[in-house]
Amino acid sequence: LPYVPAVLLGIDVRVVNVVCLMLSLTILMRMARHMDWRSRLGLMTLAAVFFLNPWLLFRHETYLAVFFLPLFASFALLLRGRLWASVAVFAWSLCSYQLAWVVAPLFLLMLLRRYGCRTALGALGVFAAFAAVMLGPFLAWDAGTLLRGVFGTWSDVLQIETLNLSWWMLRVVPLQAMKLVQAGLLIVLYVLAVRGSRSPASFLRWSALATALFIMTSQLIWHYFFLLPPVYMLWHHFAECPPASPRESG
Repeated sequence: LPYVPAVLLGIDVRVVNVVCLMLSLTILMRMARHMDWRSRLGLMTLAAVFFLNPWLLFRHETYLAVFFLPLFASFALLLRGRLWASVAVFAWSLCSYQLAWVVAPLFLLMLLRRYGCRTALGALGVFAAFAAVMLGPFLAWDAGTLLRGVFGTWSDVLQIETLNLSWWMLRVVPLQAMKLVQAGLLIVLYVLAVRGSRSPASFLRWSALATALFIMTSQLIWHYFFLLPPVYMLWHHFAECPPASPRESG
């Protein structure tokens, strides 16, 4: 959907990616105004490493930039205390890319531990509503193509483009069982996260770990996957840093 305007205008769709990256950086920089100068310097250093890394500049992908934007917006809203706006934008990210599903249980766990069962169930309702609105028309139009596109790529495929933990695991685990092993490891991580998931900072920390674990144990691994854990690490740095004093922020 984010690429539709570019297609209608006859513009290279990669322009949309550049705009999404610029908007993501703008969100981060605006949030950084509320930090003390030492924390702001650290965050901007990490942001420079992330946004100017050679891989991201070289590949001009049409995969992750439209996923980065809702993540950045959702985390900014969450840290500013705008809970339901953050939930709505996070629901948008869930409809954008499958790897958002890896951290969705951690997001719900954070809401459950921090705000209670009613809030977590309400967030589930928001997720379902967004899925119905954003994905419902495509399911009605051609459900088979959508489901093959979303799930088919991950079904019993073996494509490891770079050395990965799964490359070694497949020496002892049958290909057909790898997803079960991967799911089991993620469940263990979710259980470990239960006690320490009361804050946005803890959610972001566990999200970086969960995403890295998923990538490292996946039988389908493309290089750009490794850009995702640093997103959560970047926002974790922000969530952990103290706000600026009135004199610094004024």
